[in-house]
Amino acid sequence: MAVYGYIRTAQNEEFSKDQEDIIKLTASKNDLIIDKIYIDHNVSGLALGASFQEMMNTSNLKTGDTIITTSFSRISRKGEHIDTFLLETKNIGVRVISASEDFDTAIGRWAEFVSSITSFLPSYFGREFYLGDILSIVTDKILYPRKIEGMHDILNYMLGTQILTHQIPEAIKKCKPVILEQHPELATVDFSNIKEWGVWLRMQIELFGETLPIMPIPHINSDAQIHEID
Repeated sequence: MAVYGYIRTAQNEEFSKDQEDIIKLTASKNDLIIDKIYIDHNVSGLALGASFQEMMNTSNLKTGDTIITTSFSRISRKGEHIDTFLLETKNIGVRVISASEDFDTAIGRWAEFVSSITSFLPSYFGREFYLGDILSIVTDKILYPRKIEGMHDILNYMLGTQILTHQIPEAIKKCKPVILEQHPELATVDFSNIKEWGVWLRMQIELFGETLPIMPIPHINSDAQIHEID
């Protein structure tokens, strides 16, 4: 029975030995010895890296094996990916340990486990928004088809309150850096000298996907937030 660790570093994120140390410590606490750590470097949280897919190959993964990760978000930031990962490991009979969430499927209550983690996926991984609406905020250009309505939806969600149209510029100042922190890959988007915005947007969708998950800004006090934006 093999024990595997999995580490992913995001785009523009340097490898941190902390992840490796946490995986080894978690293994030790469970009287396990790591056989191999799979590492994906510079992989977006919206994609599944080549090393992850190699680890999950059915010719490699066997019943009784264990996978340890520091956090489910290191596997992916898309809830559907996590859901598939949990179901696949369940079907094979692989134990999954996530250190930061303190989840361990060795208790044998898979249905309860999958139900509990699935219930917090929306708040943990954020809400999916159309890429064009997100880029409207990142580029300061109102992109079709939803235009200002799409921006409103994202800003309201991130701030936890309903903003008025005249508050949008200040709201963007607060939310844009948070979006780029969540999705640093969008910082490289080139929107200079664009003649056909529709063609350009379709190209971005091919690169990043039609939707991206966005997390709300934490610890928001709605009344104070409205006052600050006003």
